[in-house]
Amino acid sequence: MEKNFSDETKAHFNFSAADYDNSFDGKYVKPMYDFFENFFKERKEGTILDVGCGTGNVLKMLQNGKRRLFGIDLAENMVLEAEKCLGDQAVIEQANVCRLPFQNEFFDYLICNASFHHYPEPVKALDEMSRVMKKGAVMIIGEGYAWQPFRLFLNLYFHFGNTGDYRSYGRHEMIRMLDKKGLQIKSVTQKGMRIFFVAIKQ
Repeated sequence: MEKNFSDETKAHFNFSAADYDNSFDGKYVKPMYDFFENFFKERKEGTILDVGCGTGNVLKMLQNGKRRLFGIDLAENMVLEAEKCLGDQAVIEQANVCRLPFQNEFFDYLICNASFHHYPEPVKALDEMSRVMKKGAVMIIGEGYAWQPFRLFLNLYFHFGNTGDYRSYGRHEMIRMLDKKGLQIKSVTQKGMRIFFVAIKQ
């Protein structure tokens, strides 16, 4: 029987949603929030989508009364936690990244933090994320980073695990994927075992 990464991702995060911030995943991603806070420090306005928003921590940090905030997550329990966290300050919906419930060219910014490695159809996901971005909009992907040969073994392990992790990407592999989708890399910032790609939709 073929492994269903999306079902595993959904089950894993439905289980961990209520105590996500204290989980391994929550503690791993917490240091990544600073990158987004610094990036938006001088960008006070705009329509922002957080793909894989989890409990809403990044969107909560970006609230300022001027930005329009949206989030989607695959796991129903994560959506419930994000709604509790954000109230009426953001629109949160349950959705698959490959079927985003938004119109074409709607967002000024798209965030995807510690979520991309869960996508079993990464090219289709990028197509859909690009679709909802305006021309000139900014995509920011934050991911864990593993050096070779550890990344090779990590990707083999993912296929035997049960958390829905699909693939860890190398720097150049990620840049090539983004470039093929008309997303021009503006910066790549690596901080230890975490890496951030900032790209502009052409």
